[in-house]
Amino acid sequence: MTPARTAALALALLAGCGRSEPAAPPPAAPAPLPAPEPAPDPNKWTKVRPDGSEKPPERNPTPFGPEPKRVPSPVTSGSLVTFSGRPDGYAVVTGTGPAGHGEYVVHLDTGKSLGVVPTPKTPRCRAVSPDGKLFAYGWSDGNGSPDEVIMHTIADGASLPPFRPHFDAKTRKSELAVVRFAAAGRLLTVTTTGGFAAWRTEDRTRVVNVPGKLPPGTIDYDRFGLGMSGFDLTEDGKRLALFDGDGFTFYDPQTGEPGGKTERVAGKLAVGSAAFRADGSRLAAKFRVGDGPAAEDLVVVWDAATGKRVVEFRPKPGVFYTNGWSVQWFGPDHLVFRTSAGSFNEVWSVDNPRKVALLSSSTLRGSPGDEAWLHEGRKSLYGREPPDAPKFLIHAPPPPPLGANPVLWLSYRGFTPTQPLD
Repeated sequence: MTPARTAALALALLAGCGRSEPAAPPPAAPAPLPAPEPAPDPNKWTKVRPDGSEKPPERNPTPFGPEPKRVPSPVTSGSLVTFSGRPDGYAVVTGTGPAGHGEYVVHLDTGKSLGVVPTPKTPRCRAVSPDGKLFAYGWSDGNGSPDEVIMHTIADGASLPPFRPHFDAKTRKSELAVVRFAAAGRLLTVTTTGGFAAWRTEDRTRVVNVPGKLPPGTIDYDRFGLGMSGFDLTEDGKRLALFDGDGFTFYDPQTGEPGGKTERVAGKLAVGSAAFRADGSRLAAKFRVGDGPAAEDLVVVWDAATGKRVVEFRPKPGVFYTNGWSVQWFGPDHLVFRTSAGSFNEVWSVDNPRKVALLSSSTLRGSPGDEAWLHEGRKSLYGREPPDAPKFLIHAPPPPPLGANPVLWLSYRGFTPTQPLD
């Protein structure tokens, strides 16, 4: 090839190729996926403002103290609960359950439902026999006091023939204050005049009679849900305390024999509730002393074995006590001053009388085992669960040390220092 031809070919090649292009970049890595939303914290609640925006989530208060015990309730609606017997005894829960509306009897230790008793009449006082076989209640025909006692066998709900203890047919007035069971087969009836009688349940024969000596109406039948008024029975049913005008007299309810008396309380007394400690070793009672605006509330605690006064003090109750209040034990060394609604209850120390806490949950009267009791569902705030959600009988002893938290709430979760969110 001639030099001219070679040069022409090289120029042609250069003209056709031009400048080389850089290599294409590798494909970009895919963008990372957004992080998954964190699972909702069951201990937090987010509230929505009226404008639709969300408030920061609130954290559930941390429970403290012993874990509460929870006995399944036989009803999904209704909260009237009456306790009978020992701490592992029975509860009568009035409400609507699988068998309709009635008086459901449940064993507190096992949660077993023993049966349901239909109550076509309105019971004013309820009791379950220690063997769990009989349910008794007092009923009134409208004269203000229960004048008829009706018993049912719990297993089948069958009614036994009713009877009218302490009823005056001429005046149509009854001195019956309340019914309890002192033992299996022994029904106890307490009168408004400070007397009592014991009856054989199989034939309703009176076997013990102790006449009362006080004005009618002195012993009340717990009309406002404030607890026993002027009397109490130990949890084992072996000892009865009855107001006698200036203190209390102790009796053996099986025989009617007196077994000692408390030291006298001076002044003009209107007796309120009385409560044995769970072990029966102490008796506490609330009185109204004096007349009119100058009257004062008085709480007295006695040693039940000797009758000697352990302590007395005059609490200065808040405005929520205007409708009345009662005393019940909260552990061995504290009392709860309970209002009729069962909420905003002051906890007082006995050995060094002073208010140590406010129990803000709607507790139930009776306090078997000197514990706090509730009847509610898993969520304590109204509207957090459907109306037919399962309910529980929830109970727990006082959290130690009492007084470390000025306010106590009890719920399904246990004791908390502020209102629980669930």
